[in-house]
Amino acid sequence: MFRGTAHHVQRLVLAVLPAAGLLSAAYGGGQCPSQWYPTDGVGGADPAIYAMTMWDPDGAGAEAPVLVVGGTFTTAGPIVASYIARWDGTNWSTLGTGMDGAVNTLTVMQDGRLVAGGAFTTAGGVTVNRIAAWDGTNWSRIGTGASVGMDNQVQALTVRPNGDLIAAGMFSSAGGTPVNRIARWDGANWLAMGNMNNIVWALTTMPNGDVIAGGQFTATSSVPANRLARWNGSTWANMTTVNSLVLSVNVDADGNLIVGGQFTFCGVAANHIAKLSGTTWSAFGSGILGPVWSARSLPDGSLVASGTFLTAGGHDIQSIARWDGIDWSSLGIGIGNLPNINAGSVLALVLRDDGSLLAGGAFTTADDQPSPNLARWAPQPPPLITQQPQSIVVVEGGLASFSIAASGIDPLSYQWHKDGLPLSDGPTGSGSIVSGAATAVLSISSVTPADAAAYQCVVSDACGDTPSDPATLSVTPACNPCDANCDGSVNGFDVDDFVAALTGSGSGCSPCQGDVNGDGSVNGFDIDGFVNCLTGP
Repeated sequence: MFRGTAHHVQRLVLAVLPAAGLLSAAYGGGQCPSQWYPTDGVGGADPAIYAMTMWDPDGAGAEAPVLVVGGTFTTAGPIVASYIARWDGTNWSTLGTGMDGAVNTLTVMQDGRLVAGGAFTTAGGVTVNRIAAWDGTNWSRIGTGASVGMDNQVQALTVRPNGDLIAAGMFSSAGGTPVNRIARWDGANWLAMGNMNNIVWALTTMPNGDVIAGGQFTATSSVPANRLARWNGSTWANMTTVNSLVLSVNVDADGNLIVGGQFTFCGVAANHIAKLSGTTWSAFGSGILGPVWSARSLPDGSLVASGTFLTAGGHDIQSIARWDGIDWSSLGIGIGNLPNINAGSVLALVLRDDGSLLAGGAFTTADDQPSPNLARWAPQPPPLITQQPQSIVVVEGGLASFSIAASGIDPLSYQWHKDGLPLSDGPTGSGSIVSGAATAVLSISSVTPADAAAYQCVVSDACGDTPSDPATLSVTPACNPCDANCDGSVNGFDVDDFVAALTGSGSGCSPCQGDVNGDGSVNGFDIDGFVNCLTGP
């Protein structure tokens, strides 16, 4: 992947883009629709994200992978971050003190170190000259000696299966070795890989280990190569004719090469994006009318392409588009830069392990929501429970009721469970009656001690299931007003509690305590009945 001076190319492209009107309707994406989720993004003077990658700070350890972004920014969310930062999905943090210049490209070595390339000369205060490695604690040089690093910008990085790091860009030397815009680090030395006659903007590694380079060049060593070339480990080969800049090369989920850029011909007539499957080049319909900077496969097998454009497949689509094998469609309203919708550019894409897509670049909005230079496209979450069921105590023979409130995609469905087992409406084996087992309100009438349990509701919609907190039903014995102390027997030990209820000096142990005649109050009219309870009829 590349970025950096590409941002200046982007500005030239913006100047010639056609004006456009309102954008197409939001893309649903199946039964569970996806949407753009804004982030607090990155900022600073003339900010942009040029590169993104997922990086696991502790390898196979318990810590989850995080997103690392690089670019021209000096803040990330609420923190100061010099040209590079990490995001765990919620919070931003720095990687040391960062760089002193733009980070154009990122990759991860086989040993787990993060590698950054760009226009910077220092990383973490260490002189590194445009390429550096981060081990989770410190930045370090790649190479030793007086001629460390590169003499000009690094625009693209990739790693081969054998562990070799490939760097490309504008430089003519790496570690003091003449290399002419592309070089290979074998773990000990920088080695030449032939001579590119102009800038290399993009790199990727094919499943078989071949390296693909794209850019502005027309030859490598003595081999003509029209802006796209393949290296098999020892020699370069021309791949096809491309009539303008190649800005991105990516491998899709099926192992095909996806090429993006400013071209209108890439093996076949193709507007800014083309595919190589085996030895066959093909276009994606009528293509995209604007530079393509990146492409990624989604879990459903579709392809997402991003760049600086307002039209894909003849549709009004802003900056990012989805190819389903037949046609292009939008992802939501798209990504832009309000109030000037012509200015949005998505320069980098990353797919996270949870299937969500992260888009970075130079933009201010996603689906018209503020999202400076970083946004997340993901399915809507399962239902959100806004009111949990509450535990209750019910007298035997009474009515028990639990309720829940939730939000999500209509229609919501409900299923109540008793001690983990699903309930259904109708009489129970103990004599009580259940109703509302598949609604937001569960009722149990004529409650018996057998109904005492933990009750839980699972709320479902097209995006999944959400279980509620469990709520407990406690059942107390049927009320005996003569059992004034609620010990299960009527005897002399009830006298003091009955007197307390009669005089109002006690709080009572049950709702009916002392109300022997059942008139709703405890007074002198209850005395005879209480005495009869003690002495018998």
